[in-house]
Amino acid sequence: MKNTLLSLFFLFSIFALAQGNEHHDIDVLIFRADYQNALIEVENQLDTQPGDPATLCIKGRILRGMGDVNQAIQLYEKALQKDPTCERCLADYALYFMDRSDLKKADSTIKLIRAPKLAYTEYVLAKLDLKNYSISAIIHLNKSIALDPMMAEYYGVRGSYRLANGMSLTAKTDIDAGRALDTANLFCKLASARLHAINGDLIGARILCEGYLKADSSIAVLSLYSNILHHLGRFEESDAAIREAIAFSGDNQDLHIQWAEQYYDREDMDGVCEQYTALLPLLSGPENAEKRAYLQREQEQLCNPNRSSYYYQRGIAAYNLKDFETAIETYNRGLTKFPNSAMMLSFKANALIKLKSYAAAIPIYQKSLALRGTIARETADNSPDYSEQMGASTVLYTFVADIHMSLMECYQSTGQPELALTYADSGVTLMESLLGNSGITPYLSSAYVMRCELHLVQGETELAKADLKKASELDPSSTVIPLTRVKIILGRYRLNDFHLFNSFAVYSLDEIEKLPSIDYEDLREDYSSEDLQLALKECNNVLEVEQSALGYFYRAHIKKILQDPSYLMDLRAAENLGQVLSYPLLGEDRG
Repeated sequence: MKNTLLSLFFLFSIFALAQGNEHHDIDVLIFRADYQNALIEVENQLDTQPGDPATLCIKGRILRGMGDVNQAIQLYEKALQKDPTCERCLADYALYFMDRSDLKKADSTIKLIRAPKLAYTEYVLAKLDLKNYSISAIIHLNKSIALDPMMAEYYGVRGSYRLANGMSLTAKTDIDAGRALDTANLFCKLASARLHAINGDLIGARILCEGYLKADSSIAVLSLYSNILHHLGRFEESDAAIREAIAFSGDNQDLHIQWAEQYYDREDMDGVCEQYTALLPLLSGPENAEKRAYLQREQEQLCNPNRSSYYYQRGIAAYNLKDFETAIETYNRGLTKFPNSAMMLSFKANALIKLKSYAAAIPIYQKSLALRGTIARETADNSPDYSEQMGASTVLYTFVADIHMSLMECYQSTGQPELALTYADSGVTLMESLLGNSGITPYLSSAYVMRCELHLVQGETELAKADLKKASELDPSSTVIPLTRVKIILGRYRLNDFHLFNSFAVYSLDEIEKLPSIDYEDLREDYSSEDLQLALKECNNVLEVEQSALGYFYRAHIKKILQDPSYLMDLRAAENLGQVLSYPLLGEDRG
């Protein structure tokens, strides 16, 4: 058996060399980011083949990895002067342009190769396709492996492609194959860490990266390590890692974009602006004109304190972080400068609702509605891409409909059910006229669900069911609809216990203690077995699709009625997912 494997290895090696891959061993070192030893090897080859164009370009690739970009470019140009058709030279030069994010130049360079023969060329073509989000990347990766089945890098890249497209099992097969060929291959190591991260094992991914960093503080490892630390919430360490990567790379624009995205994810708009400021000087060439123009528009909207968007973007960030007081303070600062900003007024009212200040929100919403004639211009000034994509009339009607649905919530929560129903009807009508034939049905479906909830709290079960049926037709994949069915099933019998299902009521712990306690003995007599099983099935269906705090909470309630002790596990899951008052709402002590 051992002799057979050795024979196969030998045949594969001969096959690779037969495809013109006499630089295989140097490529292995390059793909490990072991540039010092790769340089020694390439100098040895140049001693025996002085001036060989392909070998000169490979030396350029190594020098580029070591940070000597100017010398690398000189070698590329010298090699291509000697042989303008040199396949390896054109492939390496295309990779250089790709790494500079000049995809047009990379594409025009690689296209000079009329009939690719090298596995390396197929690899570069695949990487260019990946940059362009083209599905043909897999075709080139398959070809690169067919031409050189002993190169770990190609398996690692194909594994990463499959990982990004949700094919975890085949991705793992490729990554394992690459690591079996070369445990030191950088891309395979990174792919292995990504596999851990995508499978939810961020700690394992972090540990792998920290191990890699002991041997190699390369840009790629630092970049991935920064992202992993970011998703672990270790922001200072994440920033330190990406800062080191940027310093090592000499201001790589992709790293600044990554850092800006991390700040966006943290809702840190000042951090985003800091990265935009650092990034813009790096986009000076004509190949970056489109990206630069887009970034300048984003910077103007997000970073200029003389625009209303500066304030409401920061207010939205605080709102997303559930810091509603800071959101309101930010909107107030903006409204001193822009008192007639309809958008900022509506955002402030949204934050007031989260603080249960429904009465205070109503006049602000009404003022925003009175200023609706300015909304199209305000959106075009502050969000031109969104405005152009949606159209002025759609922007206006969506804005007005949203406020009507919010006013429904405010009026219901302040004891004005008739006004609540009036605004619910008008909001649904507006959305139906705007979106009924647009294909944007989930948004319209959510309006029907909201009105269904209103009918439900007002005791109009049949109207609630009719709205829910319409919502389900518009968006059959929604997980909100099954949980609303649970409310209808469980809420219609026990109005005294309706606080469990009232979407318009947000309770504090003190308020919960004043609510009527739930008599589960009585509930077992009131509910039919068929209804309880139906409600349980709806919860199970939702929880098979997503981890829903409300799904676990309702299922805990049903299980408690059924005397199933596992309801405590569901309560714990609901609390962990953000349903923080789950235990007291069901009259339970956490123990």
